[in-house]
Amino acid sequence: MAIFMGRYFHNLDQKNRIFIPSKFRDALGDSFVLYMPKKTGKCIFAYTLADWEEVSNLKNNKPLSKELTLQQRSTYLGTEMVDADNQGRVTISKEFCEFAELEKEVVFFGAGRRIEIWSRSEWDAMLQAKAESDEDEEDNVPF
Repeated sequence: MAIFMGRYFHNLDQKNRIFIPSKFRDALGDSFVLYMPKKTGKCIFAYTLADWEEVSNLKNNKPLSKELTLQQRSTYLGTEMVDADNQGRVTISKEFCEFAELEKEVVFFGAGRRIEIWSRSEWDAMLQAKAESDEDEEDNVPF
């Protein structure tokens, strides 16, 4: 299981291609999943195929119901698989770029088992809101 940490800045080109940070590239693999989370800010999550398979199993290993079907649609409508080219770039679809408001400067943030992909302006706004919030969580690292 890959654990992603760190923050990296890269530029999106005019064809919506971007270099995956080298520190993330090997662990992500040549193909990985992008997901648009609807409730956690204007960013895109990137998952390894193994971790996405685990997410899928959690979603799919329940008795079929109308609620499950709606949850599956909601999840899978916001996903796409991407493949890195020979240079370590991926193309992010127009829909995903619009969702996350990606334009030029992009932030890759390692958040444990996933990577978050933010526009620089949304990233800065999120950090500013966090700094102004009274709800700042304490460090809860056990050692």
